[in-house]
Amino acid sequence: MRHKALLFIVLAVVSAAFTASAAQSRTTRTTAEFHEFLLHVNSDRQIPYNCQTFTWYSPWAECSGRTAGSGYSHSMSETLVRVRWCLPHDQLCDFAARHTMPHGYVRWMLIYNWEGSNTKTNYLIGAVQMPNGPFHVVEGRINGQTIHPDSGNQNRIGTEGGPLALLVAERPRVTEPGNGPTSNAYTFGLVGWLKF
Repeated sequence: MRHKALLFIVLAVVSAAFTASAAQSRTTRTTAEFHEFLLHVNSDRQIPYNCQTFTWYSPWAECSGRTAGSGYSHSMSETLVRVRWCLPHDQLCDFAARHTMPHGYVRWMLIYNWEGSNTKTNYLIGAVQMPNGPFHVVEGRINGQTIHPDSGNQNRIGTEGGPLALLVAERPRVTEPGNGPTSNAYTFGLVGWLKF
């Protein structure tokens, strides 16, 4: 009888330890971690993959493009995206309405996918400094995970916890088929770390 009681106690301790270990494992998997992020958007092709009449200095604009393939782009790799930007307090900045423009930044920027059923399931909203960043992440979703805002500290660009580096390059204008109108063309790059 004493042997059975001892065996029962041992099994109970092992079971409790296994349950605690499994719970800790689940907690670890759901804890947000930093992930390296690299996104390259080509908006320098024929319609709809360009910026049409908009320029980077337009107070409001929207460009369309395709992202380059990269494992560091996560669920935004090789997909169609839209890039929008606008000045603070502009009524066309509805996507940033619940945020306050942080000190040291001058415009809002939104990058989101618009391909099939995945439209806007992956997106980043950031505050941007002109002319070439950084991109201070204030909201977003990648890989079905909520993105944590970064610090916005412009002394930590491209580092864990700091804003993303933003690179904007104007490309040669694109002529549409049949001597159609020309469109403005850009490439956009984001480099750094996201926490999700």
